[in-house]
Amino acid sequence: MRVLLVEDDRDQLRLLEMLVENAGHEAVVCATVACARASEPCDLALVDCHLLDGDGIELARSLGGAVYVLTGDESVESEQGFQVLRKPVRMAELTAILGDAGILGDTSSD
Repeated sequence: MRVLLVEDDRDQLRLLEMLVENAGHEAVVCATVACARASEPCDLALVDCHLLDGDGIELARSLGGAVYVLTGDESVESEQGFQVLRKPVRMAELTAILGDAGILGDTSSD
C-alpha cells in the first residue's frame, strides 16, 4: 500500500517515513502542497496542517481515501473527511492508524 506523507518538518517526515517503510510499504514523501498534488493517489494520507506553501487542511479535504491531519494546534478539530493526529506523533497511535487502514496487516501474536 502507498502512504502519502506531507510534512515540512524534516525530522517528523523522516520518522513517519521510517515507520511506514519498516512496515514494508511504500511511503510517498512530500514537504509541500504542490508535491502532494503532483503525486499519484495513495491509500492513506498523513498531512501537516500548516505547510509552507499552503493550507494542509484544504489539501486534506481534496484528497481521496483515508486522511489524517497532523497538527500541534489544539484548536484544529476533526472534520468530515479526515481525522486529526496530534503532534508530537506517538508511535503507538500511528501504528494503530496504519493497522486500522490495513497497512500493517495482522499485528496479533500467536
